[in-house]
Amino acid sequence: MKPFENLTPRGQTRRLRRLALEALRHYDITVRDVRLLSRAYNTIFRVETDRGRFVLRINRPHERNRAEILSELAWIEALRRETSVPVPTPFPTRHGTFVVEATAPGVPEPRLCVLFAWLPGRLLAKHLSTRTFTQLGETMAHLHRHAATWTPPPAFTLRRMDSPFPFNDPIVLFEPHHLEEAPPHAETLFRRAHALVQATISRLWQTESDAIRVLHGDLHPWNVKVWRKQLLIFDFDDAMWGHPAQDIAITFFYIFDRDDFTHLAHAFRTGYERLLPWPFHDERDMWSLLMGRTLDLLNFVLYHEPASHATYLLRSVKRLERAFACLEAAPNRNHLEV
Repeated sequence: MKPFENLTPRGQTRRLRRLALEALRHYDITVRDVRLLSRAYNTIFRVETDRGRFVLRINRPHERNRAEILSELAWIEALRRETSVPVPTPFPTRHGTFVVEATAPGVPEPRLCVLFAWLPGRLLAKHLSTRTFTQLGETMAHLHRHAATWTPPPAFTLRRMDSPFPFNDPIVLFEPHHLEEAPPHAETLFRRAHALVQATISRLWQTESDAIRVLHGDLHPWNVKVWRKQLLIFDFDDAMWGHPAQDIAITFFYIFDRDDFTHLAHAFRTGYERLLPWPFHDERDMWSLLMGRTLDLLNFVLYHEPASHATYLLRSVKRLERAFACLEAAPNRNHLEV
């Protein structure tokens, strides 16, 4: 059998679909259809059953353990019970558990899987406007307000966003062979950004430690659905401990390249401040933390997707240059400018 890593994406998906079917045997459902939704990070299948539509998430191997996934689900369940924010409902196996370990021939390691009830609606990415981004800001504030007072259950464990690279990947960003197709100043730019980001994170964690709480960690327009004028939040897979400013900077990263960035950012802040004070006391921190997301995703691409790294490398250089320009133009002012 051909090694999994040597297969085409389609070939890998076929094998993972077999693993999905194996995982679904643990649930009290009759499966009628299983179709791939995405393989951007985890592998996500849409599942049609006699009990309705579901989403099966197959986690990447070696990224999160069972305790971390159960911790994610504990917060989702608390949000479902204690707030008005629509979130996905995890579906239990016939034995009452929520995380299934499944295997399949030709897939080299077991995968942890979770089944969620389907969320209706269309992706927020197709409905971007100042109105929906005001809603998104208010929704994030609901999450932050809940997390600020929520007491996690025993054995709760999540990563900590206390460095620019909070995931398990080795840091390859500064290795010379990854920089061969980058502009000559790229390494200096990356190291300068890295030092700034680490200093910002360390200061926030030390001087505002009482603000540290559980964050969604990836609240962008492709992890939100719009349904009957409501925003439905999903994909809590990157949930981790952090400062609220870090969560906002991640969201802003995904709109930074848009011409209407300023309008959307202001709309987001307007919604957020309906519930909570804006967590940035210095606007420069926002640009710094946005650089952090840039470095983190670039490192991910360089390590996991080397075939596409050249284009992404150049795009990241331009993002960092622009973020530095914004930072230098905004000395200690608590408002957004680009």
